Amino acid sequence: MSKKIKAKKIPLSLLDKTIYYVLMLLSILFTAFILLFFGSALPIKIAFSDSSVVAAKNSAAIGCSMPLILVFITSICAVSGYGLQIKQPIFGNKSFKPKGSKPMLKTFPLFSKEFRNSLAPQKRSTIKKVVLAVSIALLISSIIMLLGLFPRMTLDHQNNICTYNSFNQITHRNTVESAEKLMINIKYSNSTRGYNPSYLIELKFVFEDQTYRFTTGNFHEMSKEQTLEYMLYLKDFFKNGQYEITNIDRMNKLLDYGSFTAEETALIYRLFDYTK
Repeated sequence: MSKKIKAKKIPLSLLDKTIYYVLMLLSILFTAFILLFFGSALPIKIAFSDSSVVAAKNSAAIGCSMPLILVFITSICAVSGYGLQIKQPIFGNKSFKPKGSKPMLKTFPLFSKEFRNSLAPQKRSTIKKVVLAVSIALLISSIIMLLGLFPRMTLDHQNNICTYNSFNQITHRNTVESAEKLMINIKYSNSTRGYNPSYLIELKFVFEDQTYRFTTGNFHEMSKEQTLEYMLYLKDFFKNGQYEITNIDRMNKLLDYGSFTAEETALIYRLFDYTK
């Protein structure tokens, strides 16, 4: 009794394999673009479009970008990975010639008329449902991402601290001078799980029902020296007893991490009332 030989699919061409892998790579690059542009660069540009703004922070943009990133990278990688797994040709492999009499399954290029005609009605329906679901998910996640561009907290030249909602409307406004207390802190950030810890100078403006925080990283359009000088200017609104200095024991780590010049270091010492 002769053994039945199982038919195999024609292997993918180098071009088709390259397209699948490039699609997966592009999805990762697109993820990086969304994080850098929509999660950081654009929100900062929006915040500083008001020339009176001195410092600004947007804590919502990155989080609101994540749904679009997840939908996009998951759908592209899933489709590309599935295409590689089932050896679905995109343009076909005309140069392939089977050896001997091995049976080969007939496959059609993805965008050919033959491919469309070969699909069973149930499979056509499934593909339409998947495309519709992904399209809706992309639309919803894109809207969520756009809603994350405007929520922010700003400090302006008139010493106003303002918060904005997703529709670019001011929700709260306070002035630096009306704060009950200023806390000058050396903040330790462990956002990268300890692999690259950072130390930043943080100003906390404490009000009766709210605390506003700004770090040196929020003064995007100022140099380090200008930022430190501005922080000293803000400190002058609070006399002895109205401001508190915390985590001064992190001073050496702050200086090592920040690579400050002698002039910048002198300003930091003044800001923290620090003497060696």
